[in-house]
Amino acid sequence: MTLILSLLLVAFSTRLCEGSFSLLSEPRQTCAGYSGIADAIAYLTKSISNQTVANDPLLEVKTSLQNLLQLATIYQSCDDVTGPPGLYRVRDGNDVPTHYFCQTELLGGGWTVIQRRTSDRTNFTRSFNEYQNGFGHPDQEFWIGLTRLNRITSLAQYELIILMDAFDGTTASQS
Repeated sequence: MTLILSLLLVAFSTRLCEGSFSLLSEPRQTCAGYSGIADAIAYLTKSISNQTVANDPLLEVKTSLQNLLQLATIYQSCDDVTGPPGLYRVRDGNDVPTHYFCQTELLGGGWTVIQRRTSDRTNFTRSFNEYQNGFGHPDQEFWIGLTRLNRITSLAQYELIILMDAFDGTTASQS
């Protein structure tokens, strides 16, 4: 029970340090003592990894706690992510971590998704300012924004891959 409360406290503390999420703006606040939270996350991650027994009735709780820890972990880039595809907090040249959708299963993983469009629910007819700052949500349809894209690609050389899925099920890719 103490472990669960500790994890929830760390997750809550991390959420406070992070500020509110918005694709269009950076989080509103940072924490000076952030490294202490990172150490606590590492310790708790190791602790819960050792807690699973086959057919453990608390397996669902463990999975939920691991998902909370995933949200609290900060990666330097999507290349460092080893979990399933999804939203991760990535520094990628930013002083404050930002949420990115990391594709970890295709072509060796480590891909930062810069645009996703799966339907016409999100209007992509936008102003230059919106394309500069980004729009949508990285877990759904979105454009990461020219400012962030420039920040990411200014750090090192990157490879671009374009993946397209047609409505009839055919796929195409180009790198």
